[in-house]
Amino acid sequence: MSIWFVIPADKETTFRALYAGERIRGRDNPDEDETIGVMIRDRDGTKLMTGTSRMSDAARRALDGRAPAWLEIHTTFPPRISWQPPNPQ
Repeated sequence: MSIWFVIPADKETTFRALYAGERIRGRDNPDEDETIGVMIRDRDGTKLMTGTSRMSDAARRALDGRAPAWLEIHTTFPPRISWQPPNPQ
């Protein structure tokens, strides 16, 4: 299962620290915590998105229960229209 995170663009540093504190490890890399790579910017540049398949559902629920109000956690890909490039004028 993939988990998707959407954050305000100005919260990237805070989110990276929060995610690192979760110490997410997957079966493919059990000895090293997962880190966030380059995040995807939305159409208007106000939000960032990233995802993981390493976070267990139990870890997701635990994080969701204490997540800051600005953190969106999705179990399906966020609405695609927000992440598509703008239409040419």
